[in-house]
Amino acid sequence: MITEQIMENSTGSALPIRRADGLGSGLGRFLSRQIPRLVASLLSTWLVEGPSSAVNAATAAWSEADAVQGVARVLEERYADEAVGKRYASTLQQHLQAGRYAGLINGNALAGRLTQDLQAVHPDRHLRVEFSADVLPVDGPSWTPSAEELAAMRRHERRVNSGFEKVEVFRGNIGYLSFRYFGDPEAGAPKVHAAMQYLADTEALIIDLRENGGAHHPGLMDMMTRYLVRDEDIVEASVQWRGPRPPFLDEKRTYLPVGPRYLDKPVFILTSPGTFSGAEAFAYNLQALKRATIVGERSGGGANPGGTVRAGDHFSVWVPMGLVTHPITKTNWEGVGVTPDIEVKVSRALDRAMMAAFDALLQKPEEDPGWLEGRRRERDRLARELSRPEPVVSTTFQLAGFPTAAEVSVVGAFNGWAPRRSPMVREADVWKATLDVPPGRQLYKLWVDGQWLVDPANPEFEIDSSGNTNSVRVVTQR
Repeated sequence: MITEQIMENSTGSALPIRRADGLGSGLGRFLSRQIPRLVASLLSTWLVEGPSSAVNAATAAWSEADAVQGVARVLEERYADEAVGKRYASTLQQHLQAGRYAGLINGNALAGRLTQDLQAVHPDRHLRVEFSADVLPVDGPSWTPSAEELAAMRRHERRVNSGFEKVEVFRGNIGYLSFRYFGDPEAGAPKVHAAMQYLADTEALIIDLRENGGAHHPGLMDMMTRYLVRDEDIVEASVQWRGPRPPFLDEKRTYLPVGPRYLDKPVFILTSPGTFSGAEAFAYNLQALKRATIVGERSGGGANPGGTVRAGDHFSVWVPMGLVTHPITKTNWEGVGVTPDIEVKVSRALDRAMMAAFDALLQKPEEDPGWLEGRRRERDRLARELSRPEPVVSTTFQLAGFPTAAEVSVVGAFNGWAPRRSPMVREADVWKATLDVPPGRQLYKLWVDGQWLVDPANPEFEIDSSGNTNSVRVVTQR
């Protein structure tokens, strides 16, 4: 297991750090704001972020030259890979001199354009430039949340059940556990214990991370791994830092399982492009230990830890500052994601994992002929279902306005909640994207220059188990 696990960004990411027990910098401050979709942020920021403005916020007092130079400076000084950081900085300076950013009077549009240009140099889903209409504070990080921040964090954790969405026992005695992020261990530990106790007598386990964007804290990842892996098999990843090491990484506390552990039974982990950062760390480590089979699509590819660094009065950069190395693979999943052992579309991953679980159980001795026959029949039913083409419907999504936006996309469960997977193209004064979407009730959002929006033209919405408001569209076959 990775016992080194680090800070996450607000798209959700965790990296190996040394069983950190501290709540981290700015934890309550982050939680006191709305957590957007796919945020599974470590709630720790290295410099306090100013509150995000609305996408069409009034223009603040800033210049593109100061913004670009500030971002370039941060990347050159702090980006985990020094050579790549210099390439980032050089490219931004060249674009500035060429006038690429002239006329961008909207701060979010400039932040989106800068992020887009950086991704073109070297893709890194953790890396992003952010804009604040308010002046960002210049004081250093606050490592300990105030009483008010801590209360806000724990209130949020209670409301979203610490990220745990569903615990179930499927036919054939196969366990299923789904959660959206690895939350605060103080609030989440009782949920983990209860879930694993409920699933203790199942004979195979499916852990659904398809919509898990990362970790708020490494403690729950540590605990979950210890339920599945023997102590003698636990490994630690290393992190090479560029810049000062966060002091809370030296705080040590191990969150131990309570009750029976889930050893010597098949485990399957479902992944998608929206599986990111801390969720990837968890899946990658169990795959490297040969303790779990990964089923689904390749994950998002965010491995290196970091945090938010002030780049000026109104701009900041979420910048990776540590290089992670797993002791077994001698590398990590940065930029490539976790590769599934069984590759299948996100929408079919659960059925395919169920089929694999039945295959594993059918290889074991079974004293009850009824159970044996039932599992064989269910396995064959799943195989027949998976052999049929999946029905999809050509569906068009639109967004009017936002003429200065640099990057617009539609994001939902149908594309693994991956922000850049389904870009929209501007036609006249409307952004459009036409996708093949499975029929049924689909949750989605629009992503504009790094800001998450509900569809302003769609009055139908739903609040999910993490407290996020998503647009709803019912897709029907014609």
